[in-house]
Amino acid sequence: MEQNEWVAGVAQVVGQAIGEVSVGVAMSVLALTHAVSQQPGIDRDRLFADMLDGLPQGEGVAHNAIDVIRHALEKALSEGAPPTV
Repeated sequence: MEQNEWVAGVAQVVGQAIGEVSVGVAMSVLALTHAVSQQPGIDRDRLFADMLDGLPQGEGVAHNAIDVIRHALEKALSEGAPPTV
């Protein structure tokens, strides 16, 4: 195996792991947000809207995770369902 092939293989594995971590973080944030929204006295739609307003753009992998969260919250608001990835 040439060095370039090895480097490409490592880069692919690292990229996949980073993507999986991003999805895991997004799923955790959404689960927490949903749990908080179910507590007595919490306005679910307001909580989700405030979270959307406060989400930064982020860069790189952070941007990807934030986009997953943003789209899930927008979908949950429009459908009235729990946020999911």
